[in-house]
Amino acid sequence: MPARILKAKPARRLRVPLPRPRRGARHTRALAAVVGEPARFVPPMKALSVDRVPKGRWRLEVKLDGYRAVAAINNGVVEMWSRNHKVLTADYPELVEVLKALPCTNATIDGEIVALDAEGRSRFQLLQGRDLPGSRPRIVYYVFDLV
Repeated sequence: MPARILKAKPARRLRVPLPRPRRGARHTRALAAVVGEPARFVPPMKALSVDRVPKGRWRLEVKLDGYRAVAAINNGVVEMWSRNHKVLTADYPELVEVLKALPCTNATIDGEIVALDAEGRSRFQLLQGRDLPGSRPRIVYYVFDLV
């Protein structure tokens, strides 16, 4: 089954204002250099263990059973890595093709690669057996962050 991009809302241009430098600040050159740099591997943030849930309003999130992956897009060239920086690009050509089609020049994306069963649930066993004889499971890249 070919991979595809699902959109919840129509695409729109985002205008992200950069922070105004303070008078005499030295960080403006460093900020400009980061904005112009190519996308690259950024170690993903890991979950932290706590003894109890902090006070406040909290929502639950579905646990995805797959591989954490960082993707970098640079002028139509896509590279993918595991959270431990193992190269995954050749393992998921269907995801690489979808990421190439994104309307951007450079981006670093953090997400989870999963294989879905017939009911749409992530199954790690399907992901591990994706190259076994038979039909390849549906592979999906759930995006968490655009870094």
